Amino acid sequence: MSQNLKIFSIGKSLRHAGRLAQITNVFAKHGFWTVIDRIGIEKWLHKTQKSKSPQTPPSSSMGIETSRDLPIRLRKAFEELGPAFVKLGQILATRKDLFPKDFIRELQRLHQKVEPLPYKTISKVLQNELGDTISNIFSHVKEASLAAGSIGQVHEAKLQSGEDIVIKIQRPGIYEVIKTDCEIITGIARLIEKFIPETKIFRPVRLASDFHQKTMAELDFIKEASNAVKFTRNFDNSPDIVIPKIYWKHTSQRVLVMEKFNGKPATDTSELLTNSDEAMSIVKNGLEMFLQMVFIDGVFHGDLHPGNLLILEDYKIGVIDFGNAVRLTKYTRESLAGLLLALVKEDYESIVHHFAELSDADHYFDPAAFETDLIQTISPYLGIDLKYVNTGTLLWDLASIAAKHNAPLKTELVAFIRTLITFESIAKDLTPDFKVLEACEEYATKISQQFYSPEAFKQELMVLGRDTAKLARYAPMQFRRILKATADGHLKLSVEADELHAVARAIKNTGSIIGVSLIIAALLIGSSILTFGKVKLQYLSISTFGVLGFTIAGILGLYVIWSVLRNR
Repeated sequence: MSQNLKIFSIGKSLRHAGRLAQITNVFAKHGFWTVIDRIGIEKWLHKTQKSKSPQTPPSSSMGIETSRDLPIRLRKAFEELGPAFVKLGQILATRKDLFPKDFIRELQRLHQKVEPLPYKTISKVLQNELGDTISNIFSHVKEASLAAGSIGQVHEAKLQSGEDIVIKIQRPGIYEVIKTDCEIITGIARLIEKFIPETKIFRPVRLASDFHQKTMAELDFIKEASNAVKFTRNFDNSPDIVIPKIYWKHTSQRVLVMEKFNGKPATDTSELLTNSDEAMSIVKNGLEMFLQMVFIDGVFHGDLHPGNLLILEDYKIGVIDFGNAVRLTKYTRESLAGLLLALVKEDYESIVHHFAELSDADHYFDPAAFETDLIQTISPYLGIDLKYVNTGTLLWDLASIAAKHNAPLKTELVAFIRTLITFESIAKDLTPDFKVLEACEEYATKISQQFYSPEAFKQELMVLGRDTAKLARYAPMQFRRILKATADGHLKLSVEADELHAVARAIKNTGSIIGVSLIIAALLIGSSILTFGKVKLQYLSISTFGVLGFTIAGILGLYVIWSVLRNR
């Protein structure tokens, strides 16, 4: 148990203890007794729960006791545990490459019923953050919330200068609540990955770490405002893409003031269906916006669902909610462009190569086996017109195969596929003849040409030349030091490996136990001879030394048993 808690590092933060106990008991209530027992957190169960065997789920009035109902039980546990766990479940629901369909289907039903806080309560946060009276800054604030979520709620308002704006205000105390839950989730993920080896294919620690980082970023409205400004700068020369203006003077970590958009969500297609030219223009502009974010800017909106895409006047596209921005390295963008081109050209070898680069492959990854499964998946698409190819579904199928071969996609690539599916769905509703994959091919080709243009090649050569110059400058000096240390006999090589230390400790412990066991055996044999032999020094017809030997052997035997149990 102490080893588990050390991994969890819960001891350094006793403020987490009460919440961990609550989480443990909620999971126990929903039948996750085996998991609790295997990762060693059963000590956090309430005393009324401890009397029941962790191997046997207690009877439940909900009738949820079979493994068939595991997805339902997980969803109910997440809903009961609050906003951080609901968000975690919603993120897991996007990993169609990792989890079975019944889990995905159930986790997609996750929702947090959040009642908006009274304006009187939320206005105190607003007042504290503004550093001035509300009436001095706003001529009017609508008390009824426009939208309410687990992190904050949005109110319409008007500045004293006359601009229509919206105010996003963080719920009081939510930062500490979510921060604590994120840290506990990360700790539990470490225990799960260590003590339930069969879960390693899902990369629990990686998923928890990405979730922790993403969620904490969403709690900082300054970061969200900075993302909006960055996107505004990136689309300065795109008149059809509009990003809301941020009012920095009134924005803080817990309050965000931005321009109000009057538009319709992209899901409202009734008007666009009667105007095919405008519908085609919106789909084309929206997809090009996303592809520019990905391939040129290297940072894209990580939550581009239809609710965050608004159709404004003159059929411009307004984008809102910048709490989740996904950044891509140049290397990742290059591999992603290569993957899209390889898909269109049916170049299986390149698809395997790029997927391996884009995924989180471990040493068990088998490219040959992956390529075989890949060909079987892609073969039904051969020769089909691109407008009939569901790009998102195809990419999910490929991602699932990669995960099966120990190469799951990284989180940022999952966000890319999810967003691509969003635009594909919008395109299908508005303009069924629009070929998403073909548009991606054109953009990827253009980007690839930029990556390998003479100018890009020149820049790469400059970087290579600079690094080579540094190596040429410092290598001789380092080489001389190595030769001198070798000649003087002072050269030492040190290899550090946690696994070797663990093996060494195990061998040492085993050797000690074997040594004590031999001593016990010798004492038992010697004591038997003394006890049943003709020895002069006796007490009540029993050899005194024989009794002493048996006593020492018994004490040492108990010590060996205790050592074995402790090491387990």
